[in-house]
Amino acid sequence: ALNDNTQTVLGTKGVRAHILTTALEALELTANKWLQKITTSGAHIEIRPYAQNKSGTRKEAISLDVVGIGDDKGYKALSGGQRRRVDVAILLGLAELARAASHTSRSTVFFDEVFDSLDEEGVSLVSSVIEEMGEERSVVVISHSPDFVAGLSPCMHVSIKKGEVSVI
Repeated sequence: ALNDNTQTVLGTKGVRAHILTTALEALELTANKWLQKITTSGAHIEIRPYAQNKSGTRKEAISLDVVGIGDDKGYKALSGGQRRRVDVAILLGLAELARAASHTSRSTVFFDEVFDSLDEEGVSLVSSVIEEMGEERSVVVISHSPDFVAGLSPCMHVSIKKGEVSVI
């Protein structure tokens, strides 16, 4: 009986599932807030703590559906730029959740080559979001594109060339 109760509490309908569902709902909400700022298509994501098999049964796995772009055929059907926008929205949603979980008003968000695969409009929209975030948090952007970096209004540029660090 104890084993059965333990499996129920920690199983797909127990406490663990409740915590995971609540966290994924918060991630979905915050990621969609950011996605609306970096896409013009009205796309949104849906995140669930289960995946549905072709037979209709559910299995324990986090599923991500993208609606409003890619003919609603899922993440893999998106173009590289569309996928990158979804990735950035999820990254920003996770950053917000991490900040809330640590009970800090300040935090640092790192963007490492986040602009790969983005078209000019995507770069512009994501840059605007980074500028907005930079007003209340530290933002570190790592990029090999000097033209892109020059377009940001940073507090400080750090350049590393051949092992030598310089502040611009």
